[in-house]
Amino acid sequence: MLFSNWGITILSCYFITTILFCIGISIAPAPVVLFCVATIPIFAAVFGHKILNEPASKSTWITIILVIIGISIAIFGANTQEIDFDILIILGALCGLGSSLTISLSYVIIRQKKELPFVLPMGIGVFFSGVTGLFITGYQNMMIGNTLPIIATGIFILPIPMYLLSYASKFTRATNVSLILLLETVLGPLWIWLGTGEKPTYLTLIGGFVVIFSIGIHLLYTAKTQRDEKKHLEDSKPREYNWINWDDDKEYT
Repeated sequence: MLFSNWGITILSCYFITTILFCIGISIAPAPVVLFCVATIPIFAAVFGHKILNEPASKSTWITIILVIIGISIAIFGANTQEIDFDILIILGALCGLGSSLTISLSYVIIRQKKELPFVLPMGIGVFFSGVTGLFITGYQNMMIGNTLPIIATGIFILPIPMYLLSYASKFTRATNVSLILLLETVLGPLWIWLGTGEKPTYLTLIGGFVVIFSIGIHLLYTAKTQRDEKKHLEDSKPREYNWINWDDDKEYT
């Protein structure tokens, strides 16, 4: 399965999304790249419609718009530096868009090919991106700074959620997975606040509230809609009646 078309596609998606995100963050301001990454649900909705024939509902599109607005408030509200647009910012934005495109495509493929063991191609893709980064950066530069948290992040903190989000694609639409992924953008400052005491700005908190509230309402509404549809299907099934002939004690259905 690794060398099948789907396996190679997933491997390539994770390799490309990791490389592009790292390049984008390194050459452009983080708010610009993160804003472009926030387009993941849009790409997931488009791919889901084209590949899986799962068109996004109106409520999903409304949620996507609200989430992008909330993330815009959060990331640009936290940025105190003036952003001068130049070629590097444009390239960084394109890297962010490319990263969101490839990761959303991987979610859709995993949902389509539910029997595909995606862990191996996903891991190899990320591993190759790390080797590429090591080759470009060099070992000496890799060892600069506090390497222990970086190693812990690479071994535990990033792989576990990457696996869980990809695995979730088997059970729910890629748009829902993409929306949940974006919680990272707004919950990150809260973890920093708890861990280091660096208080986020009020705009960051407001934007985070918009994102969390919108996604929460959307998931509750989606769950209710699915329950109602399931109940409607069960109620619409023809009922079976047993007629008993008391004369010959035979049962007819």
